[in-house]
Amino acid sequence: MHNSQKNIFGFFTVFVVVFGLFCRWVLFSFTGAGHQAETRMSRIMPKWLIVTNFLFLPGITVIATGPLRIRMTVRFVLGIVMLCSVVILEVSFRKLPVESCAVLAVFLLEVYWIVPKWNARRRRATETGSA
Repeated sequence: MHNSQKNIFGFFTVFVVVFGLFCRWVLFSFTGAGHQAETRMSRIMPKWLIVTNFLFLPGITVIATGPLRIRMTVRFVLGIVMLCSVVILEVSFRKLPVESCAVLAVFLLEVYWIVPKWNARRRRATETGSA
């Protein structure tokens, strides 16, 4: 198996695991026990943690999903940290709804526009450099 194929397979595996955990959390949040857990978490979560998460989430997203050359184990751990940050973001909607929406907008812009554009530019530079 070629090295780039191993990287793609590893990235896909990390993506499936992290996305699967996130989907389980979302499904759990629709249940009564999930609502109770979110209510408890929002009551005990201090605002400084929420603000820190607001600043932390975009940066960790770029590192975890960008074209940086990092080991798959580190990428996996960063994906789990990103998942926890998204869960905190979901819980923080109760305390700071406007700020949460702004961070969510930045997060989505980053995931669906900035990082893919960055990956495509890096891929083009690699292809023209090796040609």
